[in-house]
Amino acid sequence: MEFDPNQLLLDQILIDAIENAPLAEPAAEVESQVAAIGTSLTNPVSSDWVRQLGVWLNGRYPRRVTLCNEGVGGSASKYTSVYTLAKYPGKKSGVDYQLGQVLASNPDVLFIEFPYNDAFTDYGISVATANANLQEMIDTSRNWAAAGKPLDSVVQTMNIDPTSLGSTRPYYPDYYQGYREIAASNSVLLVDNYPAWLDLYSSKRTVYDGFMSDTYHPYEPGEL
Repeated sequence: MEFDPNQLLLDQILIDAIENAPLAEPAAEVESQVAAIGTSLTNPVSSDWVRQLGVWLNGRYPRRVTLCNEGVGGSASKYTSVYTLAKYPGKKSGVDYQLGQVLASNPDVLFIEFPYNDAFTDYGISVATANANLQEMIDTSRNWAAAGKPLDSVVQTMNIDPTSLGSTRPYYPDYYQGYREIAASNSVLLVDNYPAWLDLYSSKRTVYDGFMSDTYHPYEPGEL
């Protein structure tokens, strides 16, 4: 079935953010690339929002938007002494791997989300370190853009995980707050999905449950 954003409850969070942001409209007859880096909440194997966004954008700008999704399931923003490539060979980090991959594809817009996995206690990433890693990704993107074409960064908070409170990610809302602060201090677009998911969980639990494939991965109808 073709994606129809009008059928989704949460699509306006992302769509409103894009429409209200000072992002350049793709030039006629010129393709623009939207890229994304992040966790399993972005990875195309376990997540569909990037593809859905591409469908929506190409509906608005026909045949003028391409996609590059380098999200990796289980990844965090940057390697640490305990989160290493040797220990987690398939979980390549944002700073050390994913960012370089998407910049090589020459993007125009870059979506970034890592706070949920940065909050995973086994990775040893504090809120301050997560914030510094996000700042590094924004700075690297800006330096790359200064040497070539402009690049707009978009920072995201994601959905909730009710099972993580007091367990493997007890402070993940603090990591989301850090992303809000870094986005504001850098004047980059923030797509703040978390409050909408929290409200949905609190006020419409049946609808929330219907959007989730497990405790923290939305399936297709819930992703935009």
